[in-house]
Amino acid sequence: MSADKEIREILPRVPIKKFPYVRRPRPEHRALRDAFQEGVRRDFVLHMVENSGEALRKAGLSKAQIDRIAETGRLPSHLNVHHIRPLDDGGTNAFSNLVIMRKYPDHEALHQYADPQLRGLGLGQRRVIDLPMPPAGIYVADNAAKQEIPRGNVPALQAAAQVRRARGGRR
Repeated sequence: MSADKEIREILPRVPIKKFPYVRRPRPEHRALRDAFQEGVRRDFVLHMVENSGEALRKAGLSKAQIDRIAETGRLPSHLNVHHIRPLDDGGTNAFSNLVIMRKYPDHEALHQYADPQLRGLGLGQRRVIDLPMPPAGIYVADNAAKQEIPRGNVPALQAAAQVRRARGGRR
């Protein structure tokens, strides 16, 4: 199965847009990533708990899990905060650029689809790529509350990830 078909099966409601990608200078990227790690992620998670509790319940979280998130500012290990427009390409830490989604298969599939298109792109270079762009907030997969999808069900995307890892790529 092709990567295009695979991504559309895993993330059926996420539009894939043509996106002009330009690598941002590393110090800028690092400063934004550090700010995200040091507090923006936590602030966004708490904001979503306060304003989108129903969406978290639709994502399959129990009241106890949501209460724990509210206390700690940390998501359960199966969820992740994703930058819709990547920090590497001029994206920001604005809440309008962040989405909570499952690490697997959603977040992993998104990166396994987009990252190989960026291979070899240097600082200041531009390339138009197909970028999955979920809406800000909380992305709830159609099957999120019904089942955990076991690893190993995304062969085309996993093959791309293996190539990236062999070349020293991240994620």
